[in-house]
Amino acid sequence: MRTLYLVSLLKEISTINRGFMMSSFIGDDFLIKSSAQIAATPTALTSDAYKTNPHSKRFNFRLDHLPQELKDHQQFEFRSSFVFANSYFEAYVINLDGLVGRVAHKRLLIPSKDKGDTALELMFKSLGSSVALELGSVEHDTLRYIRLRRNEIVHRDEEITDGLRRILGRGRSIMDYWEKHELNLSNLDLTVSVMDRFAELDLVGLFRLLRYLSAKIDERILELLGRQALIDFAWQEFKTVKKKEVNNLPQAFGKVRGSFAHELMINFQINMTEADTAILNT
Repeated sequence: MRTLYLVSLLKEISTINRGFMMSSFIGDDFLIKSSAQIAATPTALTSDAYKTNPHSKRFNFRLDHLPQELKDHQQFEFRSSFVFANSYFEAYVINLDGLVGRVAHKRLLIPSKDKGDTALELMFKSLGSSVALELGSVEHDTLRYIRLRRNEIVHRDEEITDGLRRILGRGRSIMDYWEKHELNLSNLDLTVSVMDRFAELDLVGLFRLLRYLSAKIDERILELLGRQALIDFAWQEFKTVKKKEVNNLPQAFGKVRGSFAHELMINFQINMTEADTAILNT
């Protein structure tokens, strides 16, 4: 089972991933093709060297400054991509919590700063569980690392938090765990305390982790809600949206069955069985 919210999140992360990879490709290709010109006329300005480029005057630098300017821009883009992906993840959690509220009639409590509860933690608690219980301690720490690293970048704290420092202290064992689970982190080092500098492959590894953890969260929440509860919820939603077709039951049984089965598959990837069709009589 999985939600459409997860499908949307994974697509957005893939879009961000393609974007920064494309930018890196174009930037490196530019330096390769311009290396001779930069070496020959290092003090020339971009406004003179690239007159056919309409942006050359707005971005008016000496040619020998371009390699460093490009590196600085890539770091900005890497940081922005990481923060942006985290924002999509946070939106995903909010949407998933809304689903929990509608299916299980549970309301998300306001996160307590004293207890340090996140919205994700409270969502699991509302279903009688916890993030650590559902994901395990290492995957929970990995998720906390991603969130705390994002916070360090956004808030630009001079010192990393004690919580993040403790996770970094366990960084080697966390990396070993993911290696055993055959998730390629692309040389991402979870022991390094520099939070706002990224190598390109760091970002690739972080996005792989975010995809994996999001999918597991989605799976565990749906398991806690239960297959039958999801079917019941989907049927109530279906009856609201498809009043005309439902009012024609039992004459339109085959059509309604097919339409509802399609909705279940699209929204939750649930295969409707013959036993499940009993709900059409309610």
